[in-house]
Parts: sequence; structure tokens; C-alpha cells
Amino acid sequence: MNCQEIIAASAEYIEQHLRDSLSVDLLAARAGFSPYYFCRLFTLYMGVSVMEYIRRRRLACAAWEICEGRRIIDVAMDYGFESHNGFAKAFRKVYGCAPDEYRRRVGSHRPPSSNPLAALPDTGASFLPAFRVEKRPGFYIAGVVLRTSQELSSIAQQPALFNTFPMDEVDNRIYAQARPEEHGEYTISFPVNTGLFRLVEGVKVENLENVDNSLYVDWVPPALCGIFSPPPTFGDKMEFAGNIIRTWKYIYSQWLPHSGYMLDANGLDYEFYDERCHGNGPYSMDICVPLVRKDHIWHIV
Repeated sequence: MNCQEIIAASAEYIEQHLRDSLSVDLLAARAGFSPYYFCRLFTLYMGVSVMEYIRRRRLACAAWEICEGRRIIDVAMDYGFESHNGFAKAFRKVYGCAPDEYRRRVGSHRPPSSNPLAALPDTGASFLPAFRVEKRPGFYIAGVVLRTSQELSSIAQQPALFNTFPMDEVDNRIYAQARPEEHGEYTISFPVNTGLFRLVEGVKVENLENVDNSLYVDWVPPALCGIFSPPPTFGDKMEFAGNIIRTWKYIYSQWLPHSGYMLDANGLDYEFYDERCHGNGPYSMDICVPLVRKDHIWHIV
């Protein structure tokens, strides 16, 4: 199966087990991916993170059962909510009202389609990022942890943060405390043994002795990388952010399935922002994805 078929199968498995215990680790193992890359692929194809997708589907099915007349607390327990209040809060966040009010106002309700793959935005046949494949040495990154969570928050990392964090202030602090030899910011999600991911904004450092100990430091392993650069964007940083997201989708949905390469589960993908991101444009950057040749895998097997 290709990646889209695998994610579609995962969505169908979720649908059949909404009342059971579901986790990223379980779903990733069934799909044959590491949790890191399963989260990446699921977010790409479904438009939301794995656990958010599960939450929405559980609430949609719960809404249907509530309108069928079942007791709200029984429905909440069946779909994994520990209390009536917790269920009501989650329900109100999605539907804008309490479960009992929803039942009075809406009446019979059927959940939406379980699989929104057909709504996947088209990257466009004419959208062709520049790319090359090359070996990248390992390096240390020193920076700031922007977010720690059980899932990757976005397939495109920094664009999702443009309106969330004061990135200029973050970068100024990093440069002052890390004193890197090169100019350029990296945005990387580091998996942690506990199943968490740390989203880090940082710079490459050669000498750890020069790094302020208040910064987060981690190692990016060497890898054969596909390096993709969005088409240059002039003057509009929101369009630039959109092109970054389109490039991520192009990599996974168009380039990778036909490339002769597979994702290297032992590597990390990351975004690199250098001088091309300053001034009035044209804006561009690099997305680096760790790869392994399919014929190399088959030869080993």
C-alpha cells in the first residue's frame, strides 16, 4: 500500500475501535511507521493530528447517540471520557453548546464522513519545489523548546508558529546565548523516550562550551537527505508560509511515492531558515527529509 492507503486504513481502524483505548504508538505500529513519521503522515493526509481526529470522531458519534436518547453519562463513559464535566467541556468546544441542549435543539443527528481523505487539498501539478539529494553530517542544535506534546502539532513546523510565538525575540535570544558560527535557524521536533515530542527552534553549534546552559541542546544524526526549497515568494510572508506547507504536502504525497526512496526512520526531518528569509524577498528556505533508498532496503532483506 502507498502512504495514502495506509493512512486511510488507519482511519478505518480508528472508526471501528472508537470505544477502545487508542494511542499513537498502537496506530503507528499497525501502520509500520515510527510514531514520529506516523504523526507526520496522518496530519498531512487528514488535516488534523491523530488524537484530535480520534477526539472529533468520538464526539461526533457521541452526539448521534445522545440524540438517539441514551443517557449522556453513559455515552461519555463509552467514549473514554472520565467524567460528565470533562465530556461536556469537550462537547461544548466542538458543538458550541452542552450535550443536553444539543439534543433538544438538533434532534436526530448523524456523524459526518469518517474519512475526509477526499478533501485533501491538491498541491497542484505545477507546484514544483527545487530539490536535491545529498549526505548531511550530524550536528548539535542549541535553542528554545517552543512546545512539548504527545504529538507533532503540524506537518509544517515554523509556519504554524508565526502567529503563536514572538519568533524574532526567540531568535535574538538564541543567537545571543548560543553564539553560532553560521547564520540560520532550524526548527525540529525531537522525539523523547516518554512518547513526547519537543518542538525546538535553534541554531547549529560547533562548540558546546560556548553555549549558555539555559538553552536546550540536542543532536541531529547524519543522514542522506532530500532537500526541498519552495518556489521563491516575493513580498508576502503569509504566501511564503503557505508555500512551505504546500512543499511538505508535495514531498509526502507526490515526490516520495515515486522517488525510489523511503523515509529513514532513524533520522529527523527539519526546516532551515537562512538569509533567504530576510528583507522583502524573494523568500525561500530548505526542508530536509532523511531518506534511504528502497533498493538498499530490499537488498538487506
